[in-house]
Amino acid sequence: MTFYLKYRPQTIEELDLVKVRDRLLGIIKTGKFGHAYLFSGPRGTGKTSAARILARLAGAEGTDVIEMDGASNRGIDDVRELREKVGLSPLSGKRKVYIIDEVHMLTTEAFNALLKTLEEPPEHVIFFLCTTEPQKLPKTVISRCIEVKFDRAGNQEIIDSVKRSVKGEKLEITKEALERIAKSADGSFREAQTILEEALGVAGKNKIDILAVNSVIGSSLDILVTEYVEAIIAGKTSIALQAVAQLLKGGGDVMAFAKEILEEVRRRLLKSFDSRLLLVAKVLEVKIRTLKYSVLPHLPLEIAAIELALDKLDSNRHSERTERAEESRVAPSSRATRQLAGSVAISEIATSSRREVGTPRNDSITLDDFLSKWPQLLTEVRKKNHGIVTLLSLCKPVEMEGSAVIVETTYKFHMEQLKLERFSKIIEQTAQDIYETSVQLRYRLAAKTIDTLKNHSLDDNIVAVGEDLSLSAEEMFLS
Repeated sequence: MTFYLKYRPQTIEELDLVKVRDRLLGIIKTGKFGHAYLFSGPRGTGKTSAARILARLAGAEGTDVIEMDGASNRGIDDVRELREKVGLSPLSGKRKVYIIDEVHMLTTEAFNALLKTLEEPPEHVIFFLCTTEPQKLPKTVISRCIEVKFDRAGNQEIIDSVKRSVKGEKLEITKEALERIAKSADGSFREAQTILEEALGVAGKNKIDILAVNSVIGSSLDILVTEYVEAIIAGKTSIALQAVAQLLKGGGDVMAFAKEILEEVRRRLLKSFDSRLLLVAKVLEVKIRTLKYSVLPHLPLEIAAIELALDKLDSNRHSERTERAEESRVAPSSRATRQLAGSVAISEIATSSRREVGTPRNDSITLDDFLSKWPQLLTEVRKKNHGIVTLLSLCKPVEMEGSAVIVETTYKFHMEQLKLERFSKIIEQTAQDIYETSVQLRYRLAAKTIDTLKNHSLDDNIVAVGEDLSLSAEEMFLS
């Protein structure tokens, strides 16, 4: 027996859809049952399970609960046979219950025959009509039913359902595996249980991890799109880059991925007029335009993730500054003292500046000191030149040589651009302002890139090393 059937809810309290559970509990508390219910919603959300539970609570037992498949019993003759038996008294319980699944599959003639029964049902009969497509039912039928809508299950609801099977089978499952199953189930409890069962077969033991789940479901495009979009909205670069990497590893279509990302952001933006979403949409729209010109088609998506993360960081700092400003207004009594102290400090700074103009401090800094303010450096450089920070954010400070910081780049093209005097001046002047000492940055290729250059021909190097940032010079360096 499959997990879905073995561990399907047996009581109202075990129903995992919270809204449905609350609605049905309300019906039960009244102590009165209607003669016809319409359960509508996506597949695998528990419509039939809920109908069986209510049937039992209404007093129907064993053979007095009749289940029919609307797809295979859809003709008028089938409904006529049902009408003939409806009048018979229950064999063992108080009620007789008919559960008709996929009721929308009935023919027009069959619906007309069913309608007559719904209009004048025997006192002991209850109908549960279950469907995934309620819009196909005649309005006259719907009007005679108490309708209960089953929405797609949320991730937590699916996790709760899966945990019931995990506990029953005495399995172990990681949090990551549970979350991936929930995201992949598309709101269906049945699909989630199927994935769990198949993952158990792959794992070959009683412990299920993310690898076993991924081997069953793969890295579907929808999941990766959701992960990427949620990551860039939150400013979580590593998660966004990981989603892109998984797409490439699975041989996915970058252009299709990009279009789905834009569509997902658009859907969210139309639901919530949020300034962050608007910025995400604008940045992605510009970057994705360049995909077809890029030697590395995925690079614009990676750059977008990094830029949006830096913007998020800058926004957070702005919020902190605003909060501090608000706090400073709380104590107006000390304002005069602060102004006096500030005037003295400004005077001293001005005098000092006149003495030392053009001569920055030369205090030595460590690599840890430099790395601690690296995000701040990127943020400040971004304000001065949008293109430079894109290159700089793909680099990594790795060591100190005297007072110089050694910065490794993956691409030769990046290194050559960063070494240009007009760009290096911007970076080093910004660094001097932040670190309060003169800072020199020296660039070199990463060891992995050097190995690539040694082991490939010139043509191969162009592709392997990616000596093109996939954006035009006008876009990046003339701004």
